[in-house]
Amino acid sequence: MRKIILGLTLGLSNLLSAVALPGTASAVDDLRVHASVPDVAIPKGHCPGTVVHGFGNWSAADDPLVTIDITQPDGTDFRQIQLGGTDGSFDEPIQLCYGAEPGIYVVDVTVSLGTTDQTATVETSFRMTRIHQKSSRIPVRTGRIRHDDPWKFGALGRLYVAGRPKADQKVWLVARGDSGWVKVDSGRTEDGRYRGFTYWKFKPNPYRWAIWYGGNERVRSTYSDPFHFPYRQAKAAPERPGLLKSLVTAGR
Repeated sequence: MRKIILGLTLGLSNLLSAVALPGTASAVDDLRVHASVPDVAIPKGHCPGTVVHGFGNWSAADDPLVTIDITQPDGTDFRQIQLGGTDGSFDEPIQLCYGAEPGIYVVDVTVSLGTTDQTATVETSFRMTRIHQKSSRIPVRTGRIRHDDPWKFGALGRLYVAGRPKADQKVWLVARGDSGWVKVDSGRTEDGRYRGFTYWKFKPNPYRWAIWYGGNERVRSTYSDPFHFPYRQAKAAPERPGLLKSLVTAGR
């Protein structure tokens, strides 16, 4: 009987030594981590940031800790981020705005496994650049058109980018609603002799209008000065663009 008990005790001891108990840190053979960060170009007034993407072979480990140390282009510390409970990969956003220092940011990613003293580190980097946006503007002229035309008024706008007329750009005709500007119709600026021009005709109406250009990452957006036509008193437009669309047509 004593031999049987001793055998059971030794067998249980071997089993427990081969299986990690819950809540204990487990080792990982040849712990590894990989990381990458996309470059980012930021327009003035924007904060798109970037993302640290990392992965490795610690998914089966207990209590892994990921530490991300970010250094600015001048060598000073920018930010430290610590992530717990990752399952072998992560995507961690880094907030960066236009006002941040441009240049190359160094990113060190370290994975530590609980009480096993196992660590793995990798270094990567990304470049932050500022986008210097060009200015834009849309002067508009309004007035009456031919008396025999059912559309009584016209608005002629011209888009300028960095001081030059800009062709083939999408612009919007918008109307002022109670909660902001409402998009009513869109068009593209002309090329050739009428480069940069866009034109709409209007039925008499009491609403305030403007032409809006959305810009892009290299050109700032802009509104024309608001305009309206002789019709008692200008007022806020309906919020539904369909109610306004019947009042306008693209000019040719």
